[in-house]
Amino acid sequence: MESKEGFFLKVRHSMAAGDLIASLPGFKHRFEETGEKVLIYQQLNAESHYYDNAIYTTLKDGVPVLMNEELFNMVRPLLQAQEYVEDFRIWQGEPVDADFDQLLIQGRCNKPYGQIQRWAFYIFPNLACDLSVPWLRLPSIPIGISKTMTGKILINRTERWKNPRMSYFFLKEYGDNVIFTGTEREHSKFCEEWKLNIPRLFLSNFLELAQAISTCKVFVGSQSSAWNIAEALKVPRIVEICAGAPNCIPIGPNGNDALNQVGMEYWVKTLFNK
Repeated sequence: MESKEGFFLKVRHSMAAGDLIASLPGFKHRFEETGEKVLIYQQLNAESHYYDNAIYTTLKDGVPVLMNEELFNMVRPLLQAQEYVEDFRIWQGEPVDADFDQLLIQGRCNKPYGQIQRWAFYIFPNLACDLSVPWLRLPSIPIGISKTMTGKILINRTERWKNPRMSYFFLKEYGDNVIFTGTEREHSKFCEEWKLNIPRLFLSNFLELAQAISTCKVFVGSQSSAWNIAEALKVPRIVEICAGAPNCIPIGPNGNDALNQVGMEYWVKTLFNK
């Protein structure tokens, strides 16, 4: 992976959307140092197994996969909006300069522990960079998203990597200032479990999701692709830490992590009233 100014660094990646977003800061750093963009090839439909009894939402013919074509098309606009990304394409056997699936090999990095953004650095140390600096930049925010999200707490809680000790009943005190982003099933289960009546934000792709996250007052999320976007943007954010795999650790301004109820309620109140 030596620098060749004016050339595209071609990499292959078959992992999930959150892992992909977490791998981007090194490419941004490389572009700033050498002028070389990255061409990311995504292998679709690699089978996934996170842990026993995990709930999967990304499927191909009923089989859990890390990324299918539907998810690829949702992620693509966000990556194409980045100056350092030449393109995001489906891998069809093209030769590449670096295979990021080395991160999946047992023992090659610290997965599933440690900060997720650092995993790539252990295998490709020339991508190491300052993770306190944002690595996603967005085009202008649509007026509709801005009006909806300004002053709001945006919640994203998936059905994996949760902290069973965490409760969200306390969100009742924030009234109409809470909005949920995620799948219909995630939204329904969240509202049912915590006896909440909060609206769901409907978005077409991850670029719109990033724009919503960048506009909200506080983002609260479990360890997910949405959290990785919030971390990349360095917005005021709180992550619900999964004790079994604590790898989404915030770094830099506005970032906070909660392992227990006291911490979660404290940080939500502090950031919302800031």
